[in-house]
Amino acid sequence: MLALCAAPASAAVHLRKVGDFGAPVYVTAAPGDYRDLYVVERAGTIRVVRDGVKLPGAFADLRAVVEDSGERGLLSIAFPPDFASSRLLYAYYNDSQGDVHVDELRAATAERADPSYRRVTIEIEHRAASNHNGGTAVFGPDGMLYLAPGDGGAGQSANAQNLSSLLGKVLRIDPTPGGGHRTPAGNPFGNEVWSRGLRNPFRFSFDRLTGDLVIGDVGAATTEEIDFAPASLARGRGWNYGWPTCEGSYAQGSTSTPCTTGEKPVIDKFQPDWTTINAGVVVRDPSLPSLYGRFLYGDTYGGQLRSAGLRRPRAADDRPLPFSLAGVAGIGEDAAGCVYAASLSGGVYRFVENSTAVPCPKPPLGADRVPPGLRVRVPKRQRVRKQRGAIAYARCSETCVVAMSGRMRIGRRSYKLRETRKPTTSNARIKLRVRLTRRSSRALRRALGRRRRVRVSLTLRARDGAGNRSTLVRRRLRVRR
Repeated sequence: MLALCAAPASAAVHLRKVGDFGAPVYVTAAPGDYRDLYVVERAGTIRVVRDGVKLPGAFADLRAVVEDSGERGLLSIAFPPDFASSRLLYAYYNDSQGDVHVDELRAATAERADPSYRRVTIEIEHRAASNHNGGTAVFGPDGMLYLAPGDGGAGQSANAQNLSSLLGKVLRIDPTPGGGHRTPAGNPFGNEVWSRGLRNPFRFSFDRLTGDLVIGDVGAATTEEIDFAPASLARGRGWNYGWPTCEGSYAQGSTSTPCTTGEKPVIDKFQPDWTTINAGVVVRDPSLPSLYGRFLYGDTYGGQLRSAGLRRPRAADDRPLPFSLAGVAGIGEDAAGCVYAASLSGGVYRFVENSTAVPCPKPPLGADRVPPGLRVRVPKRQRVRKQRGAIAYARCSETCVVAMSGRMRIGRRSYKLRETRKPTTSNARIKLRVRLTRRSSRALRRALGRRRRVRVSLTLRARDGAGNRSTLVRRRLRVRR
């Protein structure tokens, strides 16, 4: 049952129905395609909504190979950055044995996939149980394909820590056109594994502005969790999220004994009030000003919808939306960043506030090419060791993310400092700090003890929601004792 608040035309956020489908679980769009919205139906079909109207027939019909019993099914699709030229896309599903597949499909047209073309990109054995399948495949900001199978269910939780198993992990792969995949350079364990220690990461997403990774991991008996891996921390490369030793921020089965293993979530939700947490997206739709920059998430079975400001170690201002959506199974975006929710009950809805177009139209010519303005102030002399890094203050001419990197120079030696990123709204003053590494901290301590001259060079740049980047701003400062 859908519960909605009153919906003035340009005031309160509400849901507007796009159409009715057969158990929709995921909504997405191809990069640069501002006309079409793709809706994934769990039984194995993919539908297209063009200019707000559902097209007849299916874009793709995989029902002959998809098993949709239990929690299985066709669970998501992913379009690569070069889809416009390659015409390839990827479907995440369970086969007749329950195994997790990501298969490569080919679009003959925007309305139809080639029914004779399907190639296996990766197959992961998953036969012990019909649950804990994960369900999301998505291309990251680095152009690699990320997916996150669950731990296998049925007492298979040890898989989440076993680095020779691909279950209970976030995986990062480089699909090979025509089938198969490569392990990309930079994966921390020399195989497909990017991070581990997850139970059932049904939904995850990347912030389209910052590149931050957000994961919703479904809990066992006590705790549902949202994990946040910012781009500034390498999107969780090599992280351990703790399962099965931990469930959320606590030891498994407890809501009071702190977890002492791995990374902690930024949001915990406790059962029985929450049962199947569903990670949505960070809103970058400017027509949703009251939610812009906030993370949307929900509970599939309870229907709750909430938003929060993501940060570590804990999210801020976590609050409910004034409506719910029973069966919410996927919260996704179109090419322009407008946000949609798919309900297993059959409906697909757009979150609306100041616009109702479906999909969102392409920005006016040139409107998305204007770079943001960036103003920076840097104190010329700083006690870098005492404040554990170098500090700058910045203002952006519009809502954007400001990135700052730095290098410390002592004589002929140069030391890289930890890069930082921070989102901000129009003309708001923010403080940024590039932190010392262990190596640079030791070098700085020795240099100050010997009264040597130390300088720091800072580089700042802002990026807006359309991907436009400001000009580089460079500043230098001297380090005080």
